[in-house]
Amino acid sequence: KHIKIILRGCTTFNDIIDAVSDDSVSTMYTAVEFLLNAFYVNAPIADNIHRQLRQLQVFLATLGNICRHKELQKISRQHLDMIIAALRFSHLEQSDQLISLLNEMKRDDKISTCHENAIIKRLKHIVVQQYLITDYKDVYAFKHPGTGWCAKAGECGLILRTTVGEGNWRRELCRNEEDYRDTGVHYHDIISAHDMCVYTVETGQTPDGRTVTVAGSSKWWEAWLPHVTD
Repeated sequence: KHIKIILRGCTTFNDIIDAVSDDSVSTMYTAVEFLLNAFYVNAPIADNIHRQLRQLQVFLATLGNICRHKELQKISRQHLDMIIAALRFSHLEQSDQLISLLNEMKRDDKISTCHENAIIKRLKHIVVQQYLITDYKDVYAFKHPGTGWCAKAGECGLILRTTVGEGNWRRELCRNEEDYRDTGVHYHDIISAHDMCVYTVETGQTPDGRTVTVAGSSKWWEAWLPHVTD
């Protein structure tokens, strides 16, 4: 919830730098969500890309330094390519400028990585009620390439547990065997939360029947691509 509040306040490059510096931000995937919001709500920011090239260079350099200093998770170029391909279907004028910026981020090794994402589909959603607190367990089947041969019962996988309370929520990787009881999956500690980023991947159709695939956590495509339907 804190990230969503920060997201709404991101309308300039300086806002984004301040937001990425916040302790709650741990990944460059979130920084790109901030950019999508800023370019949508404050279209004139796009003019700065061509009229003030120096400002863009400073922005990217600062973003890269923050990423290195905080050891933020880099964003995969595969993910950026997915966003860029979707933005080509946008009717908004600033989409071309944002695409140019995202391409610059792809070329920056401090910000992005060539490592591809393994996109995992959720198997089941479990509601856990404990006193006045409601937790949610999202169960995924996934065999990490480094796991090797496995003789454990059920499928190799992982569980992300979301705890909701006092208007906030926290999501964490379950590492306790008890959390995996009767779920059909088991956990290997080779999997790290630092290597994960939770986001949605959806596919829609343009009015002329072309397929568009989008990815992100803030559903930015509802604003950028209102003509694309499920």
